[in-house]
Amino acid sequence: MFTPHPLNDRSKKNLAFLDLIRRNKSISRSEIAKLTDTTMVTISNYINSYMKKDLLIESGYDISSGGRRPELVGLNNEWGAGLGIEIGEGTLRATTVNISMDTLSEAAMDYPKDKNPADYVNGLFEKIVPKPNNSKNSIKKIGISVSESVKNPEEACLSIKKAAEKSFNISAITGRETLCRAFAEKILNHEAHGTEKILYINNDKGEGILLKDFEYFDAREKSAGYAYLKPWPPAFSIAEKAKTSVREGVGTKIVDISGGGADGVSNETIIDAAIAGDELATELIATAGLLVGVRIAYLINIFEPTLIIIGGGIERAGDIFFKPLKKSVQQFVADKMTDKIKIIPQAAGIFACSKGAGFLAIREIFLEA
Repeated sequence: MFTPHPLNDRSKKNLAFLDLIRRNKSISRSEIAKLTDTTMVTISNYINSYMKKDLLIESGYDISSGGRRPELVGLNNEWGAGLGIEIGEGTLRATTVNISMDTLSEAAMDYPKDKNPADYVNGLFEKIVPKPNNSKNSIKKIGISVSESVKNPEEACLSIKKAAEKSFNISAITGRETLCRAFAEKILNHEAHGTEKILYINNDKGEGILLKDFEYFDAREKSAGYAYLKPWPPAFSIAEKAKTSVREGVGTKIVDISGGGADGVSNETIIDAAIAGDELATELIATAGLLVGVRIAYLINIFEPTLIIIGGGIERAGDIFFKPLKKSVQQFVADKMTDKIKIIPQAAGIFACSKGAGFLAIREIFLEA
Protein backbone atom coordinates (compact mmCIF):
# COMPACT_ATOMS: atom_id res chain seq x y z
CA MET A 1 0.00 0.00 0.00
CA PHE A 2 1.05 3.63 -0.46
CA THR A 3 2.76 5.18 2.58
CA PRO A 4 0.22 7.40 4.40
CA HIS A 5 2.75 9.49 6.34
CA PRO A 6 6.52 10.09 6.24
CA LEU A 7 8.15 7.37 8.31
CA ASN A 8 11.02 9.26 9.95
CA ASP A 9 12.77 12.60 10.03
CA ARG A 10 14.70 11.96 6.81
CA SER A 11 11.63 10.92 4.83
CA LYS A 12 9.78 14.01 6.11
CA LYS A 13 12.60 16.25 4.96
CA ASN A 14 12.90 14.42 1.63
CA LEU A 15 9.23 15.02 0.92
CA ALA A 16 9.31 18.65 2.07
CA PHE A 17 12.46 19.59 0.13
CA LEU A 18 11.75 17.71 -3.10
CA ASP A 19 8.14 18.81 -3.35
CA LEU A 20 9.18 22.42 -2.72
CA ILE A 21 11.66 22.11 -5.59
CA ARG A 22 8.95 20.50 -7.76
CA ARG A 23 6.50 23.33 -7.14
CA ASN A 24 9.08 26.07 -7.76
CA LYS A 25 10.72 24.44 -10.83
CA SER A 26 14.05 26.14 -10.00
CA ILE A 27 15.10 27.32 -6.54
CA SER A 28 18.28 28.16 -4.63
CA ARG A 29 19.56 26.38 -1.54
CA SER A 30 19.20 29.56 0.49
CA GLU A 31 15.54 29.91 -0.53
CA ILE A 32 14.84 26.29 0.44
CA ALA A 33 16.46 26.93 3.82
CA LYS A 34 14.36 30.06 4.31
CA LEU A 35 11.04 28.51 3.27
CA THR A 36 11.53 25.35 5.35
CA ASP A 37 13.22 27.01 8.34
CA THR A 38 16.21 24.67 7.99
CA THR A 39 19.93 25.39 8.35
CA MET A 40 22.03 25.85 5.23
CA VAL A 41 24.31 23.00 6.31
CA THR A 42 21.37 20.57 6.41
CA ILE A 43 20.02 21.82 3.08
CA SER A 44 23.42 21.46 1.41
CA ASN A 45 23.81 17.90 2.71
CA TYR A 46 20.41 16.86 1.36
CA ILE A 47 20.84 18.65 -1.97
CA ASN A 48 24.27 17.09 -2.49
CA SER A 49 22.77 13.66 -1.77
CA TYR A 50 20.02 14.22 -4.35
CA MET A 51 22.58 15.45 -6.90
CA LYS A 52 24.66 12.28 -6.48
CA LYS A 53 21.54 10.22 -7.23
CA ASP A 54 20.82 12.39 -10.31
CA LEU A 55 17.44 13.43 -8.92
CA LEU A 56 18.46 17.10 -9.19
CA ILE A 57 20.34 19.13 -11.77
CA GLU A 58 21.79 22.63 -11.79
CA SER A 59 19.31 24.89 -13.55
CA GLY A 60 21.02 28.28 -13.68
CA TYR A 61 21.66 31.19 -11.33
CA ASP A 62 19.38 33.42 -9.31
CA ILE A 63 19.57 37.22 -9.20
CA SER A 64 22.31 38.31 -6.82
CA SER A 65 21.74 40.84 -4.07
CA GLY A 66 25.50 41.28 -3.79
CA GLY A 67 28.40 38.85 -4.11
CA ARG A 68 28.24 35.46 -5.80
CA ARG A 69 25.00 34.66 -7.62
CA PRO A 70 23.07 31.79 -5.93
CA GLU A 71 22.99 28.56 -7.92
CA LEU A 72 19.53 27.21 -8.75
CA VAL A 73 18.58 23.53 -8.65
CA GLY A 74 15.65 21.72 -10.25
CA LEU A 75 14.35 18.19 -10.63
CA ASN A 76 15.99 16.07 -13.32
CA ASN A 77 13.03 15.03 -15.45
CA GLU A 78 15.26 12.68 -17.47
CA TRP A 79 15.94 10.60 -14.33
CA GLY A 80 12.87 8.40 -14.70
CA ALA A 81 9.10 8.21 -14.53
CA GLY A 82 6.24 6.94 -12.41
CA LEU A 83 3.53 4.72 -13.89
CA GLY A 84 -0.05 4.94 -12.63
CA ILE A 85 -2.56 2.19 -13.45
CA GLU A 86 -6.33 2.32 -12.93
CA ILE A 87 -8.35 -0.89 -12.79
CA GLY A 88 -11.90 0.15 -13.55
CA GLU A 89 -15.01 -1.85 -14.32
CA GLY A 90 -14.43 -2.91 -17.94
CA THR A 91 -11.68 -0.34 -18.49
CA LEU A 92 -7.95 -0.16 -17.82
CA ARG A 93 -6.13 3.19 -17.89
CA ALA A 94 -2.47 4.07 -17.49
CA THR A 95 -0.56 7.34 -17.14
CA THR A 96 3.17 8.00 -16.94
CA VAL A 97 4.47 11.08 -15.13
CA ASN A 98 7.95 12.49 -14.66
CA ILE A 99 9.30 13.40 -11.22
CA SER A 100 7.91 16.92 -11.63
CA MET A 101 4.51 15.19 -11.88
CA ASP A 102 3.96 16.32 -15.47
CA THR A 103 2.01 13.86 -17.63
CA LEU A 104 4.15 12.10 -20.25
CA SER A 105 1.68 9.68 -21.80
CA GLU A 106 -1.79 8.20 -21.35
CA ALA A 107 -3.47 5.07 -22.66
CA ALA A 108 -6.74 3.22 -22.11
CA MET A 109 -8.32 -0.03 -23.22
CA ASP A 110 -11.55 -1.89 -22.55
CA TYR A 111 -11.85 -5.49 -21.39
CA PRO A 112 -14.87 -7.78 -20.85
CA LYS A 113 -16.32 -7.10 -17.40
CA ASP A 114 -16.61 -10.81 -16.64
CA LYS A 115 -12.90 -11.44 -17.37
CA ASN A 116 -9.74 -10.96 -15.31
CA PRO A 117 -8.25 -7.57 -16.30
CA ALA A 118 -4.75 -8.99 -15.79
CA ASP A 119 -5.24 -10.99 -19.00
CA TYR A 120 -5.38 -7.69 -20.93
CA VAL A 121 -2.92 -5.45 -19.09
CA ASN A 122 0.10 -6.29 -21.25
CA GLY A 123 -1.74 -4.73 -24.18
CA LEU A 124 -2.08 -1.56 -22.12
CA PHE A 125 1.66 -1.56 -21.37
CA GLU A 126 2.44 -1.87 -25.08
CA LYS A 127 0.28 1.19 -25.72
CA ILE A 128 2.00 3.37 -23.16
CA VAL A 129 5.71 2.48 -23.08
CA PRO A 130 6.75 3.36 -26.65
CA LYS A 131 6.19 7.08 -25.97
CA PRO A 132 9.23 9.43 -26.09
CA ASN A 133 11.34 9.49 -22.91
CA ASN A 134 9.30 6.62 -21.54
CA SER A 135 10.98 3.27 -22.17
CA LYS A 136 10.41 0.41 -19.75
CA ASN A 137 13.84 1.07 -18.24
CA SER A 138 12.77 4.61 -17.25
CA ILE A 139 9.81 3.48 -15.09
CA LYS A 140 11.07 3.76 -11.50
CA LYS A 141 7.90 3.18 -9.47
CA ILE A 142 4.39 1.87 -10.19
CA GLY A 143 1.16 2.88 -8.47
CA ILE A 144 -2.09 0.94 -8.94
CA SER A 145 -5.65 2.10 -8.24
CA VAL A 146 -8.54 -0.36 -8.13
CA SER A 147 -12.26 0.40 -8.09
CA GLU A 148 -14.54 -1.58 -5.78
CA SER A 149 -16.97 -1.92 -8.68
CA VAL A 150 -14.54 -4.32 -10.40
CA LYS A 151 -15.37 -8.01 -10.13
CA ASN A 152 -13.23 -9.45 -7.29
CA PRO A 153 -11.25 -6.19 -6.83
CA GLU A 154 -8.58 -7.57 -4.48
CA GLU A 155 -7.87 -10.51 -6.78
CA ALA A 156 -7.80 -8.24 -9.85
CA CYS A 157 -5.44 -5.81 -8.12
CA LEU A 158 -3.05 -8.57 -7.06
CA SER A 159 -3.04 -10.01 -10.60
CA ILE A 160 -2.28 -6.61 -12.16
CA LYS A 161 0.40 -5.96 -9.53
CA LYS A 162 2.17 -9.22 -10.37
CA ALA A 163 1.89 -8.56 -14.12
CA ALA A 164 3.28 -5.02 -13.77
CA GLU A 165 6.15 -6.10 -11.54
CA LYS A 166 7.07 -8.87 -13.97
CA SER A 167 6.89 -6.56 -17.00
CA PHE A 168 8.92 -3.69 -15.51
CA ASN A 169 11.00 -5.62 -12.96
CA ILE A 170 10.24 -3.14 -10.16
CA SER A 171 7.84 -3.11 -7.21
CA ALA A 172 4.28 -1.82 -7.52
CA ILE A 173 2.25 -0.13 -4.80
CA THR A 174 -1.54 -0.17 -4.49
CA GLY A 175 -4.23 2.17 -3.22
CA ARG A 176 -7.98 2.73 -3.29
CA GLU A 177 -9.73 4.71 -5.99
CA THR A 178 -10.72 7.57 -3.67
CA LEU A 179 -7.13 8.10 -2.51
CA CYS A 180 -5.80 8.29 -6.06
CA ARG A 181 -8.56 10.68 -7.15
CA ALA A 182 -7.78 12.90 -4.15
CA PHE A 183 -4.10 13.18 -5.10
CA ALA A 184 -4.98 13.91 -8.71
CA GLU A 185 -7.04 16.84 -7.46
CA LYS A 186 -4.25 18.04 -5.17
CA ILE A 187 -1.81 18.26 -8.07
CA LEU A 188 -4.08 19.18 -11.00
CA ASN A 189 -6.86 21.31 -9.52
CA HIS A 190 -5.57 24.90 -9.50
CA GLU A 191 -7.87 25.71 -6.58
CA ALA A 192 -5.87 23.25 -4.46
CA HIS A 193 -2.49 24.88 -5.05
CA GLY A 194 -1.14 26.43 -1.87
CA THR A 195 -3.97 24.98 0.26
CA GLU A 196 -2.64 23.28 3.38
CA LYS A 197 -5.65 21.16 4.30
CA ILE A 198 -8.05 19.65 1.71
CA LEU A 199 -11.03 17.34 2.17
CA TYR A 200 -11.84 15.24 -0.89
CA ILE A 201 -15.24 13.53 -0.95
CA ASN A 202 -15.97 10.69 -3.37
CA ASN A 203 -19.74 10.82 -3.14
CA ASP A 204 -20.21 7.73 -5.31
CA LYS A 205 -18.14 5.59 -2.92
CA GLY A 206 -19.16 7.44 0.23
CA GLU A 207 -15.54 7.99 1.22
CA GLY A 208 -13.48 10.93 2.37
CA ILE A 209 -9.74 11.63 2.25
CA LEU A 210 -8.13 14.40 4.29
CA LEU A 211 -4.93 15.81 2.76
CA LYS A 212 -2.61 17.82 4.99
CA ASP A 213 0.18 19.06 2.73
CA PHE A 214 1.54 15.74 1.41
CA GLU A 215 0.21 13.47 4.15
CA TYR A 216 -3.19 11.82 3.93
CA PHE A 217 -5.72 10.42 6.37
CA ASP A 218 -8.78 8.25 5.80
CA ALA A 219 -11.19 5.88 7.55
CA ARG A 220 -8.50 3.23 7.94
CA GLU A 221 -6.47 5.42 10.27
CA LYS A 222 -5.87 3.99 13.75
CA SER A 223 -6.66 7.40 15.21
CA ALA A 224 -10.31 7.47 16.29
CA GLY A 225 -10.85 10.93 14.82
CA TYR A 226 -10.00 9.91 11.26
CA ALA A 227 -12.30 6.90 11.45
CA TYR A 228 -15.16 9.35 10.85
CA LEU A 229 -14.07 9.61 7.20
CA LYS A 230 -16.13 6.48 6.56
CA PRO A 231 -18.70 5.59 3.86
CA TRP A 232 -22.10 7.24 3.87
CA PRO A 233 -25.07 5.17 5.05
CA PRO A 234 -27.27 3.51 2.37
CA ALA A 235 -29.76 6.40 2.59
CA PHE A 236 -27.45 8.45 0.36
CA SER A 237 -28.22 6.30 -2.69
CA ILE A 238 -30.41 8.47 -4.93
CA ALA A 239 -30.73 5.68 -7.51
CA GLU A 240 -32.53 3.34 -5.10
CA LYS A 241 -34.99 6.09 -4.13
CA ALA A 242 -35.58 6.88 -7.79
CA LYS A 243 -36.35 3.26 -8.69
CA THR A 244 -39.17 3.16 -6.15
CA SER A 245 -40.68 6.37 -7.54
CA VAL A 246 -40.33 5.24 -11.16
CA ARG A 247 -42.18 2.02 -10.39
CA GLU A 248 -44.97 4.23 -9.04
CA GLY A 249 -45.13 6.08 -12.36
CA VAL A 250 -43.30 9.25 -11.29
CA GLY A 251 -40.33 10.71 -13.18
CA THR A 252 -41.05 10.16 -16.88
CA LYS A 253 -37.82 11.77 -18.04
CA ILE A 254 -35.82 9.38 -15.87
CA VAL A 255 -37.50 6.47 -17.64
CA ASP A 256 -36.95 8.06 -21.07
CA ILE A 257 -33.25 8.54 -20.40
CA SER A 258 -32.65 5.15 -18.78
CA GLY A 259 -34.48 3.31 -21.56
CA GLY A 260 -35.01 0.38 -19.23
CA GLY A 261 -37.71 1.44 -16.80
CA ALA A 262 -36.94 1.30 -13.09
CA ASP A 263 -34.20 -1.32 -13.49
CA GLY A 264 -32.26 0.98 -15.81
CA VAL A 265 -32.11 3.87 -13.34
CA SER A 266 -28.67 4.83 -12.02
CA ASN A 267 -27.19 7.94 -10.48
CA GLU A 268 -25.99 8.93 -13.97
CA THR A 269 -29.48 8.71 -15.50
CA ILE A 270 -30.93 10.71 -12.61
CA ILE A 271 -28.36 13.47 -13.14
CA ASP A 272 -29.13 13.53 -16.87
CA ALA A 273 -32.86 13.66 -16.14
CA ALA A 274 -32.41 16.51 -13.67
CA ILE A 275 -30.41 18.49 -16.22
CA ALA A 276 -33.27 17.80 -18.69
CA GLY A 277 -35.76 19.29 -16.20
CA ASP A 278 -37.33 16.22 -14.54
CA GLU A 279 -38.88 17.35 -11.25
CA LEU A 280 -38.38 14.06 -9.41
CA ALA A 281 -34.73 13.83 -10.40
CA THR A 282 -34.16 17.45 -9.38
CA GLU A 283 -35.79 16.84 -6.01
CA LEU A 284 -33.73 13.69 -5.38
CA ILE A 285 -30.44 15.41 -6.19
CA ALA A 286 -31.32 18.47 -4.11
CA THR A 287 -32.16 16.20 -1.17
CA ALA A 288 -28.86 14.38 -1.62
CA GLY A 289 -27.11 17.76 -1.57
CA LEU A 290 -28.74 18.67 1.74
CA LEU A 291 -27.83 15.32 3.32
CA VAL A 292 -24.24 15.33 2.06
CA GLY A 293 -23.94 18.94 3.26
CA VAL A 294 -24.78 17.90 6.83
CA ARG A 295 -22.10 15.23 6.70
CA ILE A 296 -19.50 17.57 5.22
CA ALA A 297 -20.27 20.24 7.84
CA TYR A 298 -19.65 17.60 10.49
CA LEU A 299 -16.26 16.77 8.94
CA ILE A 300 -15.36 20.46 8.60
CA ASN A 301 -16.09 21.00 12.30
CA ILE A 302 -13.75 18.13 13.20
CA PHE A 303 -10.84 18.63 10.76
CA GLU A 304 -11.15 22.31 9.71
CA PRO A 305 -10.20 21.96 6.02
CA THR A 306 -10.43 25.16 3.98
CA LEU A 307 -11.08 23.48 0.62
CA ILE A 308 -13.64 20.71 0.00
CA ILE A 309 -13.59 18.96 -3.38
CA ILE A 310 -16.60 16.84 -4.38
CA GLY A 311 -16.22 14.02 -6.89
CA GLY A 312 -17.74 10.69 -7.84
CA GLY A 313 -20.10 11.88 -10.57
CA ILE A 314 -22.86 13.78 -8.80
CA GLU A 315 -20.95 17.05 -9.23
CA ARG A 316 -22.13 16.97 -12.87
CA ALA A 317 -25.52 18.13 -11.60
CA GLY A 318 -23.99 21.55 -10.90
CA ASP A 319 -26.10 23.99 -8.90
CA ILE A 320 -28.93 21.47 -8.59
CA PHE A 321 -26.61 19.63 -6.18
CA PHE A 322 -24.21 22.32 -4.95
CA LYS A 323 -26.72 25.03 -3.95
CA PRO A 324 -28.56 22.88 -1.36
CA LEU A 325 -25.25 21.32 -0.27
CA LYS A 326 -23.67 24.72 0.43
CA LYS A 327 -26.83 25.92 2.16
CA SER A 328 -26.73 22.86 4.42
CA VAL A 329 -23.02 23.34 5.16
CA GLN A 330 -23.53 27.00 6.09
CA GLN A 331 -26.33 26.00 8.45
CA PHE A 332 -24.38 23.37 10.38
CA VAL A 333 -20.71 24.41 10.17
CA ALA A 334 -19.08 26.15 13.14
CA ASP A 335 -19.11 29.96 12.98
CA LYS A 336 -15.31 30.22 12.95
CA MET A 337 -15.18 28.22 9.66
CA THR A 338 -18.05 29.97 7.85
CA ASP A 339 -15.91 32.42 5.88
CA LYS A 340 -12.89 30.14 5.45
CA ILE A 341 -14.25 27.21 3.44
CA LYS A 342 -14.60 26.78 -0.29
CA ILE A 343 -16.54 23.91 -1.90
CA ILE A 344 -15.80 23.01 -5.54
CA PRO A 345 -16.30 20.10 -7.97
CA GLN A 346 -13.45 17.80 -8.97
CA ALA A 347 -11.53 18.77 -12.10
CA ALA A 348 -9.03 16.01 -12.92
CA GLY A 349 -11.01 14.23 -15.69
CA ILE A 350 -11.33 10.59 -16.75
CA PHE A 351 -7.67 9.78 -16.14
CA ALA A 352 -7.86 11.04 -12.54
CA CYS A 353 -7.26 7.62 -10.95
CA SER A 354 -4.28 6.64 -13.08
CA LYS A 355 -2.75 10.11 -12.75
CA GLY A 356 -3.27 10.07 -8.99
CA ALA A 357 -1.65 6.64 -8.77
CA GLY A 358 1.29 7.99 -10.79
CA PHE A 359 1.60 11.03 -8.51
CA LEU A 360 1.57 8.77 -5.46
CA ALA A 361 4.31 6.67 -7.07
CA ILE A 362 6.45 9.82 -7.39
CA ARG A 363 5.64 10.66 -3.78
CA GLU A 364 7.09 7.29 -2.77
CA ILE A 365 10.25 8.11 -4.74
CA PHE A 366 10.55 11.39 -2.82
CA LEU A 367 10.08 9.62 0.52
CA GLU A 368 12.82 7.11 -0.30
CA ALA A 369 15.33 9.58 -1.79
